[in-house]
Amino acid sequence: MGYIRGVLFDKDGTLVDYHQTWLPLNRLAAKRIARENPQLANLLLISAGWVPHIETDHPGTCTSGSPLVAGNCREIAEVWWRVLPENLRQLHGTCLNVEIQINNTFCQHLANNVSPVCDLPNLFQDLRNEGLYLGVATNDSEEGAHNTLKPLNVPHMLDFICGYDSGYGAKPTPGMVQGFCSTVGISTNEVAVVGDSVHDLEMGKRAGAGLLVGVLTGTATAQDLEPHANVVLSQYYGA
Repeated sequence: MGYIRGVLFDKDGTLVDYHQTWLPLNRLAAKRIARENPQLANLLLISAGWVPHIETDHPGTCTSGSPLVAGNCREIAEVWWRVLPENLRQLHGTCLNVEIQINNTFCQHLANNVSPVCDLPNLFQDLRNEGLYLGVATNDSEEGAHNTLKPLNVPHMLDFICGYDSGYGAKPTPGMVQGFCSTVGISTNEVAVVGDSVHDLEMGKRAGAGLLVGVLTGTATAQDLEPHANVVLSQYYGA
């Protein structure tokens, strides 16, 4: 492991509480694509990783590593496109149009629905006081990343923010780590990658990151992350 000079965080499940933030947004997007058909909306959600609860008033959860957790809008759209009946495929036109509608739904409603996992300004300030460069890499869109982070008052504390559509590729390919390192001027073995999913840690491994940190603030368990991480944290200090 090299001397760590930068930290690249995942966003959802790592900085933002996945269940409180994304379960309502996923349902909004599914209802939009299903044209307000509740049964079809449920089928869409289940196909992409949602697990209903036995109690109907419980929001349920999502499977770690599923498209709803680790995928991007394009991957969710591709799954939903296969589930849609022919009449709705014709109505939407193309899978790309479904992707655009999913992304638009997320971007329109994210700012009012964001729940951080801890005091992010305090966490980031402590890391910056140590002289570390900070970045966020997400399989959400870049616009969605900014819409999430802005109400949390942290974008000005970050040196790098990217999404799956920023030109660096999507996780688990290594491009986002390489883009962060190129932007701030450090080597890949000088960056710590922090994430709540195997996708995040695999991205860091492929890039040659110096430290892989799994966090249990998302949908994955310690058993999911330990084989892929140098260290697994149950929470951030003081959280």
